[in-house]
Amino acid sequence: MGEGTLSGRPNAHLLNALRAQGLHIRGEGEEESIPIHYSGGQLNGGKITINGSLSSQFISALLISCPQLKNDSKIFITGEKIVSTDYLVMTEAVLKEAGIKLRKQGQRRYVINGRQKFKGLKNFKVPSDYGLAAFLMAGAALLRSDVTLEGFLDDKFLQADGAIIEFLKKMNVRFKKTKTSINIKGPFTLKGGNFSLKNAPDLVPIMTVLGLFAKAAVRLSDIAHVKAKESDRMHDLKNELLKIGAKIDTTPTAMTIHPHKDYKRDVLLDPHNDHRLAMAFSVLGLRLGCKIKNIECVSKSYPDFLRDLKFLGARVKKC
Repeated sequence: MGEGTLSGRPNAHLLNALRAQGLHIRGEGEEESIPIHYSGGQLNGGKITINGSLSSQFISALLISCPQLKNDSKIFITGEKIVSTDYLVMTEAVLKEAGIKLRKQGQRRYVINGRQKFKGLKNFKVPSDYGLAAFLMAGAALLRSDVTLEGFLDDKFLQADGAIIEFLKKMNVRFKKTKTSINIKGPFTLKGGNFSLKNAPDLVPIMTVLGLFAKAAVRLSDIAHVKAKESDRMHDLKNELLKIGAKIDTTPTAMTIHPHKDYKRDVLLDPHNDHRLAMAFSVLGLRLGCKIKNIECVSKSYPDFLRDLKFLGARVKKC
């Protein structure tokens, strides 16, 4: 069912597509968030229209489901901007590994044959998660450090959060990367700049924290869709970081961080049950010290995060 703000995620775009297929389904909450009531009908294929302006997850769900239907499917993607498209590229690549054939026609249409069979992925090696590594990489960049992250870093499968590599380079962070490791020796003088996170919304929290310590303003653009994450990330990030004296401007689609040197220390921050806010605030704490409510929420994606953060010199205690 989900908990906290996760349970409020809007599902209207997906449920509209399913109802158009004949399913009797509705969400009880605002914008059809959970609980969801299903009382009959089934996916049959044919023409399916889905809005892609809020999340790519709904499209990925259809890409995985449609090959198993009895009829062929044509998925049409609507919306002013299609967000998080790198996740669709990753979905396509994994489906190909599983023996599924689909045809992409332009940026907004897929043609998928029905009655396909998934083959097993017995020897499939899951790549290491750049989205989680980003927090440790950022911490290493901010501190005097010599940190090596080890894992399976073959870029055969595009990861949206792999954008952290180019973002850090643009901010003047230098590192050595192989297929099995990333080594960073910090600290670095961080440059400001403009960064589009249209396809990597999960990097917004840690990029915001990095922006606090840059030498010039950092603008994060194309991020309207982060309001539909585990928290309203733009709103909650700004409000929490105002507590330390951060200077942040926001518009409906962008956030600009104006760094300075007079931040308050050891402030109590609330991640609003959002694991990525909690991890970003923990990295902030490496520089300023802080107290974080409900730090346990990091276990959603990275149960050993606090243990690994200690390798960066973090002193963690429960209060």
